[in-house]
Amino acid sequence: MGEEMVDEATLKALEEKVAELKRLVEQDGLALEEELVLLERRLAELRREYFAKLSDWDRVKLARDPRRPTGIELVEMVFDDFYELRGDRLLRDDPALRGGMAKLSGKPLVVLFH
Repeated sequence: MGEEMVDEATLKALEEKVAELKRLVEQDGLALEEELVLLERRLAELRREYFAKLSDWDRVKLARDPRRPTGIELVEMVFDDFYELRGDRLLRDDPALRGGMAKLSGKPLVVLFH
């Protein structure tokens, strides 16, 4: 593979193309599964290359991006029946740590997040 410059816009465009191809395969029954698998592998490879080349500061900026999902949004996406436990010994909520009970694939567990 040549030395390609992979940027965020290229990744986003390729992700959209893969999603469009998946939709066509599902809706129209097109026999493009092999091409789709190849595209998904290439996308994963490009994504790895992109993130491997990020500087430390770029990683910090990515982690602080306001478009990233919050902890509670991730919990709601991943777990079922989340019940937040609230309050501490001083009858307050600590904003630095949240947690509660939830289910993952029907199994009960405790979730802690920021």
